[in-house]
Amino acid sequence: MGPKKAPVKKAPVKKGGKAPAKKGGKPTRPPKRPNAPAESSSDDEGDLELGAIRAFIARLQALERQRTTLEGDEAGGGPSGVPPHAKKSNRAEKKAKLMQGFADRLAALEAAAGTAHEEPAGITTQPADSGPGDGRDDNACSRGAERGGRCPVSLPDAALPEAGTWSRQGARAGARMVVEPWDVEAFRAIQASIAPRTRVAYDKRVRAFLQFRAQVGLVHVWPVPPEQLMQYLVHLRAQGLAVSTMAGHLAALAFFGKARGLPDHSGDFRVRRMLEGWARETPMQPDRRRPVTPEALQLALRQLAGVCASPYEKVLFRAAALVAFFGAFRVGEMFPRSRRGPTSRVLQFSDLTVGASRVVLHLRFSKTDQRGKGQSVALHAAGDPGLCPVRALEDYTEARGSAMGCLFIHANGCHVTQFQFWAVMRRAFVAAGVPTQDLAPHSFRIGAASMAARMGYSGPEIRRLGRWRSAAYRRYVR
Repeated sequence: MGPKKAPVKKAPVKKGGKAPAKKGGKPTRPPKRPNAPAESSSDDEGDLELGAIRAFIARLQALERQRTTLEGDEAGGGPSGVPPHAKKSNRAEKKAKLMQGFADRLAALEAAAGTAHEEPAGITTQPADSGPGDGRDDNACSRGAERGGRCPVSLPDAALPEAGTWSRQGARAGARMVVEPWDVEAFRAIQASIAPRTRVAYDKRVRAFLQFRAQVGLVHVWPVPPEQLMQYLVHLRAQGLAVSTMAGHLAALAFFGKARGLPDHSGDFRVRRMLEGWARETPMQPDRRRPVTPEALQLALRQLAGVCASPYEKVLFRAAALVAFFGAFRVGEMFPRSRRGPTSRVLQFSDLTVGASRVVLHLRFSKTDQRGKGQSVALHAAGDPGLCPVRALEDYTEARGSAMGCLFIHANGCHVTQFQFWAVMRRAFVAAGVPTQDLAPHSFRIGAASMAARMGYSGPEIRRLGRWRSAAYRRYVR
């Protein structure tokens, strides 16, 4: 047998303690428990909080640099946001107070810089005593302050300079301004004072003027100087527009300016005399639209069977054409402008009352009744069955059913639009051999006034027939 090895002495293990780690090796760790949720350590939480604090500091520094650029350096203007240490507190309390201080200071700076409320588009206003090409406005909000302390709502102008922050009086031109909720509601109510179609037309004309200013390189200031209006009128004249159309463009600019409390220069002496001079040089052209006669209408109705896609469509457009003619309706009172357009202002099925020898239609809105007081239009039976609106409506309602909604709808339930009505009727006139060169949807209303005049109706009777409030009916009589 060989020599015995010396026994290895082991370090004593204290009760309740851990075994000492082996020298030169990695410390032993207890095995992980299966399915144990991972918990973040206090160090990780501290890192997250420090990261949030660094983000606050970066935002504060950016706002302070911006404020220093706009207002100049001020003594003691550096943001600290750290509350004084009045008493000892633990780490968590210190972090909470620091975070709250940064948040309060950041909110104050953002409110002062005007970044909390931004307006969709900027506006550059021009003082009344400044020149036409001066884009500066050191007192841009002086008039707004007199009316309530805020600047007027800005006019959409994509070509204006990029808006910046609004800090105090004397900020640079093109700065964005704070808009209060009452400003938005007040301007919305002012816009609602005009008809929807007029509002759309005004918006289109204002955008055309803004595009002209951008192309020519004029200064984007409001109110519009008289010289810019004169230059724009010359541009419209070169495009061949009528004097009445140019006056409509001025009306659109005047409305948008007055709605924001700005002076209106469309009534300037030079502007008015320009329109007067052009009106004398080119007198108003007569209306070339021809009326729809009863004979032409009867020929067109006979062609609906070959024009329409189904018997239901034939009954539908027959009733619509006779109602438009004998009721002297505007097409905008009967049909929506488009498939997705509003339908509440046109004739509804609930507005129809069918009697023994007449039908009554309740007209909710019209060109001369924008507030919706309502008018009743009575259609009486005619001796000729081919031109009887009462019989045509009876046949149509029997095929249509009692579904609520617009009065004139297709078989699938979709309402008839103005374009669809005139497209079908124009094809019917062409198929009947009736010239359509000077015909238009308004020819039905012109035809009703002309037929009434031929039948010996007096002026007041024709006015009641077409719901005219003035002598404008005379222009419809051919």
